[in-house]
Amino acid sequence: MVNDLNLCVIVGRLTRDPDAKETRTGTSITSFSLAVNRYFKRDSGDWGEEVSYLEVETWGLLAKQCAELRKGQVVRVQGRIKQERWQDGDGNNRTKVIVVADRAEWQRPKAAEAEAPAAAEKD
Repeated sequence: MVNDLNLCVIVGRLTRDPDAKETRTGTSITSFSLAVNRYFKRDSGDWGEEVSYLEVETWGLLAKQCAELRKGQVVRVQGRIKQERWQDGDGNNRTKVIVVADRAEWQRPKAAEAEAPAAAEKD
């Protein structure tokens, strides 16, 4: 049997401070949104920009570490794409695509700038 591959790496800037929570069993979950810019050259020769806003979800130790991130920080995450499906109150089918990260890297805030970049992995 052949497994499909679901792997993504994205680099973007946090659009808001992370939202940290815990499950009923005490597992940490942190979610945040990244703005990912794509620059491209138009037929006319000038440059265009396309921005994608992606939701990221982290779990466990990685979630605890990502809870300390702040709006505006540049973060690189590696993980998988997950599509959530549900019906809203009016019975309409809805979907949402998120990145479930198992690794994240970011620069430390300016106060600790002399130190190496931070890196974290899911526990």
